[in-house]
Amino acid sequence: MPRFVILVLMLLIMLTNCGWCGLVKAGPHARSEYMDKWGFIDKTGAMVIPAVYSNVGRFVDGLAPVIKSGKSQTKWGYIDKSGIFVIEPRYGYALSFSEGVAAVLVSNTYGTAWGYIDKTGKIVIEPDIPFASYFHDGRALASEGSIFGPWGFIDKTGDTAVEPKYLIAGNFLYGLAPVMVGTLEKYKWGYIDKDGKLAIEPKYTYATPFSEGLACVAVGSRDDAKWGFINTTGKMVIEPKYSYHVGIHEWMQDIETREMPFYTDRMGNAVGADKPGVVGSFYEGLAVLSSEDAWGYMDQSGQFVIPPRFQAAGRFSDGLAFVQENGKSEFIDKTGKVVIKPGSYAITGNFSDGMASVAIRSCIPGTYALTDKKGRVFAKGKFIDIGIMAEGLIPVKVGSPENGKWGYADKTGKLVIAAKYDSARSFSEGLASVCIGDMETGSWGYIDKTGKTIVEPKYKWAGSFHEGLASVSLGDCESGVWGFIDTNGNPVIKLQYYSAGEFSNGLAPVQFDDPCNGKWGYIDKTGKVVIMPIYDSADSFSNGRARIGLCKEDKILYGYIDLTGKTVIAATFDVAEDFSDGLAAAGTWNKQGFVDKSGKMVIPSKYMSVGSFSEGLAAVQIGNNKDKAYMNWGYIDRTGKMVIKPIFDSSGTFFNGVAKATKWGSKHNCGYIDKTGNFIIKPQFDSAGDFSEGIAGVAWNAQKGTENASH
Repeated sequence: MPRFVILVLMLLIMLTNCGWCGLVKAGPHARSEYMDKWGFIDKTGAMVIPAVYSNVGRFVDGLAPVIKSGKSQTKWGYIDKSGIFVIEPRYGYALSFSEGVAAVLVSNTYGTAWGYIDKTGKIVIEPDIPFASYFHDGRALASEGSIFGPWGFIDKTGDTAVEPKYLIAGNFLYGLAPVMVGTLEKYKWGYIDKDGKLAIEPKYTYATPFSEGLACVAVGSRDDAKWGFINTTGKMVIEPKYSYHVGIHEWMQDIETREMPFYTDRMGNAVGADKPGVVGSFYEGLAVLSSEDAWGYMDQSGQFVIPPRFQAAGRFSDGLAFVQENGKSEFIDKTGKVVIKPGSYAITGNFSDGMASVAIRSCIPGTYALTDKKGRVFAKGKFIDIGIMAEGLIPVKVGSPENGKWGYADKTGKLVIAAKYDSARSFSEGLASVCIGDMETGSWGYIDKTGKTIVEPKYKWAGSFHEGLASVSLGDCESGVWGFIDTNGNPVIKLQYYSAGEFSNGLAPVQFDDPCNGKWGYIDKTGKVVIMPIYDSADSFSNGRARIGLCKEDKILYGYIDLTGKTVIAATFDVAEDFSDGLAAAGTWNKQGFVDKSGKMVIPSKYMSVGSFSEGLAAVQIGNNKDKAYMNWGYIDRTGKMVIKPIFDSSGTFFNGVAKATKWGSKHNCGYIDKTGNFIIKPQFDSAGDFSEGIAGVAWNAQKGTENASH
């Protein structure tokens, strides 16, 4: 295939995966396996919405799409600036609002498709769109069903506004949209108006959407194009003299997911200014521009107004831009003054509506090892990932991050089951589920503690054994045909459910209808229905209680039932967790406490976030310290008394008498505390797992290395 055809195809792929043309493919956000929880900060740098979400979008018109962290939270909804859900989680995927509507992925008769909702959650464009985008100037990109086009535009009624006939198209802004005409072998870019008429002649090698009245266009050969800026009449107002435009070629800005602040490569890494003359589009009057080895900002005359001094730089939004200077991440204003230093966050998003998303990184890629309660470290540098110790064995990944395989190590870190699996789970009742192949196309089976295959890999998903049975599926991990097998691999309850949970107290939750609208009930080990399927969500039993969810006025509220199916705690909570030590966390999204098994609120809902009780203690977040946003976790006992002062940036659950805890301020900030709150293993790790059977997994950043840790 000719080189220029490959280049065009690469451009097509980039345009459909970045935010340049606003297109989002059906499916989950591409997110790093090392990200933990997301929250939001305001312009003072203070955390105003706690980091309790596994993924987020940006705030627009006071609402942001989020997906709540937790094992039963698999849907997207929208929160307001207080962190309260105003549109309940019920979508497979959700974009930020634009021009009063938002694209959401929902189920229909034929599977899943995109539609649009308004700010009340009402469907305003029916879900029958294969690919969705943001509205700009009353138009949104649409195709005839293929990501390869042809492309056109719909209006806010869902009707076709511009017939789909373009190879590639960008968003409408200032009444104009860039379009590619011709063939992949011979093409040019121009601009159309909202009626689909050519407004600027197709004569450019590449072209971007307009921003603040200017569009960046390229002229010359495809291999050596020069970039300049035109106005809405097509007049060249900044001569084509720049070598690249960020977002085109190999560099892009990841605004499909969280409006990431840096211009990044495909792995999400900030791009350095190693090429002179790289320019971005104008935002709030300024555009990024690279010199020989640094980024700065120019105005519309083409002159630097913020001198180039940054290793990485993003666009301005809400008057601020995220930059990296001397290895430190910070926000600057339009004078170049540093106004926020968010250095403790793993990733920070752009400001929008006065809020920016931030992430706490719980698992840093690097060097993993094992530690005991005395702080002794085993198997340093042997593993690139690690699971949880169970029944004397722990899943470990060895090799390279791209091609590594999973096996099992003992408590000394010795590899006792060869690393040959693509995925592996902890042992349960003498067996562990392992996968051959990737998560989408691979197959799951079971091995014993000698590594012998007991159940051949043939399932699309295989759960852990509980009470002698494990749930397995021939569909994907969220839907399909589910049933249960015994420890010999024999089918015990035939594969007939749309989803299934784990057995506990002799009962297991199962879903009897399609994965979006089906109801949940409970079966016994013979497959007999003992609690009728009347719930919109259902969890396994814990302490004789099971959490169930009911849809009420387009939101899910949670309550609890007993083993007979009797409602013992009415479904009135926005947030509710499993019972542990006789208590369960419950409340609203930002005011949580604990209920007992009768439903009595024994510890008032006054905490921003809480963990589960374990060994008599539970972690609680008491509020927000504007100077040190994360130094607000402590521990309470079952009476609600604060027994460990809230001095930790983050804290875990007690196991084996110890809990992981984090304190910022050193290179390695994770350690372990005892029940007095004292560090018995001082902060020395970049990441730390919970103890299980006296062993915990710990990690250092690969660039720092284990030699910097003290033991």
